[in-house]
Amino acid sequence: MKEKSKSTIEDEAHVSTTDNEANASTTGYRAHASTTGWKANASTTGYKGNALTAGCETHASTTGYEAHAFTAGWESYASTMGENAISCALGIKSKSKANKGFIIIVDWRYKDKWFIKKIYSAKVGEKIKGVIIKPNIYYWFENGKLMEEKVV
Repeated sequence: MKEKSKSTIEDEAHVSTTDNEANASTTGYRAHASTTGWKANASTTGYKGNALTAGCETHASTTGYEAHAFTAGWESYASTMGENAISCALGIKSKSKANKGFIIIVDWRYKDKWFIKKIYSAKVGEKIKGVIIKPNIYYWFENGKLMEEKVV
């Protein structure tokens, strides 16, 4: 049986997985986690740790100061909890949220094929298209409209 999850708990540790529904998790200073694969997840807890996912319906999550979450897949999620952290969701129909940091989201449009209309970024408390970005709310675009979803 293939190993589906990997985890590390130490400073500057790195873990990576490449498989569908695989998970990668790290805890520690500058510890990084990355995954590629459908529904694969990456999470970090620690100062300057980064989580990266590159598959459809994936999740990247971080909880440390200046810890960044990045996802590039279709309908994926990026979330950060730390101060000065960046949550970046670049995939089509992907969602981004931050507690104290920044979000980056893409306004994808479809007309015969998908294309990028514009890329937006804001710190929590600032505005995108007139909407104040609130903490712990997922944001994304649908047909040019900024959407939000409160996480329960």
